[in-house]
Amino acid sequence: MDNPLLHAHRNPIIALGALPVVLMLAIAVHRDERLTLGLMLAGLALALAALIPAQPVTPAEVTPLLRIDGLALYLIGLA
Repeated sequence: MDNPLLHAHRNPIIALGALPVVLMLAIAVHRDERLTLGLMLAGLALALAALIPAQPVTPAEVTPLLRIDGLALYLIGLA
């Protein structure tokens, strides 16, 4: 089995990338500002919580052009 901590550095990026898709689908189904706000805050909290397991495995090279280190995690947390 593959260790999930080896891919923990990708979780915040996936959470931030999936958030707009979930928001657009929710808005297309039901237009409600409170629902949209709740989903947005929950998605950002999920992305922020995903930074915690990503810290021990940094620095990590995701692709040859994308390297996740401490500064990258900090900047993802600011987003």
